Amino acid sequence: MTRKILDAVSVQLVESDRERILAEINDEYRQTFVSAVGGFGLHIDIREISGGAKINVIMNKTYGQDVDSVCNDETQIRRDITAAIQNYNGVYLGIFPPDAAFRHCVLQQIELFRRPSLACVDSVALEIANTVKHCVNSLETYPTINEIYAKLSLDYIQKCRKKCKKYVEHFILTERAYLNTNHEDFVKMDSTDTLLVKTTISSSGSSSTPTAAVIPQIIDRPIAASRVGAGAGSLNTSTRKTASTCYDESFTLLPEESDLLTPSIIIGTNMSHVDQINIFVESYISILKKKFKDHIPKLCTLELIDSVKKFIAVKLGIEIRDRIQSIGDIVGDNTDADDQLRQELEKRQQHYREAIDILSRYRDNWCPTSSMASLSID
Repeated sequence: MTRKILDAVSVQLVESDRERILAEINDEYRQTFVSAVGGFGLHIDIREISGGAKINVIMNKTYGQDVDSVCNDETQIRRDITAAIQNYNGVYLGIFPPDAAFRHCVLQQIELFRRPSLACVDSVALEIANTVKHCVNSLETYPTINEIYAKLSLDYIQKCRKKCKKYVEHFILTERAYLNTNHEDFVKMDSTDTLLVKTTISSSGSSSTPTAAVIPQIIDRPIAASRVGAGAGSLNTSTRKTASTCYDESFTLLPEESDLLTPSIIIGTNMSHVDQINIFVESYISILKKKFKDHIPKLCTLELIDSVKKFIAVKLGIEIRDRIQSIGDIVGDNTDADDQLRQELEKRQQHYREAIDILSRYRDNWCPTSSMASLSID
C-alpha cells in the first residue's frame, strides 16, 4: 500500500493515461454490476443479498402475490354483472346472456392490474438504482469519476423506467382492445350449450374428465312482494293523495335501489345469466393473471436490467469520454487536505531514502567483501 501511495505521489499522470484509466474503470464497473445483478457474474458475494436476488423476489414473488389478490371480490363482481345485465335489457326480459355484460365486467377487471404492474416496475427500477450506487461506491477511483458514473447511470435508469411504464400501459390497452374468448384456457361450451369446466389434475396426480358446470335453475320471484307498507320504496299516501285512488296502499311500487342488485330481486332467467357470465368472467380473469405474471417480469428484465447492462458496457464509456476531456478532469482540483497529504508523503519518502542510504553504508563497512543488494521500499 505504501508503494502504491508513493507511486501516486511521485509519478504524475499525463494525458496519455486518460484512456487507460477510463478503460480500466469501465471494465471494473461493468463486471461489478453484472455480478451484482447475477446470472453471468464472475464474482459472487456471499456476505449480503445481491440486488439481482432482491429483484428476483420482487418480480416473481411479490408481484405474483399482488396479481393473485386482484379480482378476488366475487360479491362485487356478481353485483357488477347484475347491474350490467339489468341496464342492458332495460324494460325487456332477456332470453340470452348479453355479451356486453361480460365485456363490461372484464374490462373493468383489467384496470385492476394497472396498479400492481406499475408498482413492480418502480420497485425493480429502485433496486437497480441502489445496485448502481453500491457498485459506484465500491470503485477505488477518484471522487470526480464516481460522481459522473453515478449521475449518468441513474439518469439512464429513470429513462428506462418511464419507457417500461409506457409499455405496461400499452400492454393493458392491448388486453382491453381484444378479449380473446377463443383462448385454449377459456371455459368452453358443448353442443347443448352446457358449460364445460377445464380438465383438472387432482392431488393424487390423476386427471379428471371435464364436467358440466352447475347452472342454477330459473327462479321466478315477485319484486319484493314480502315488503309491505312504508319504506323508501313504498307509496307515500300522505304526500300523494291522488295515488290512493289508483293503487292499493299495501302495494310496494319500487324496491330500494340497493336491493335492485341482489340475487333475490332478479327476474326470471336473469339469475341463470348472472351465474353463466360469472363463470366466463372468472375464467378470463384467470387467463389475465397468467398473462400479467408472465409478461411483466419479462418486460422489466428486457427494458430495465438488460438495457442498463448494455448502457454500461457500450454507451456509458462514450459519454464518460465526452465528459472527461483531459487528465485534469479525472484528478480534479487539489484541496488543502490533498496538498497536506502530498507534503507528508513526500517527507516520508525522503526519510525512507536517507534510511536506506545509511543502512547501505553500514553494511558495506561491516562486510566489505559481500555485495549489497539494492533495497527497495516495501
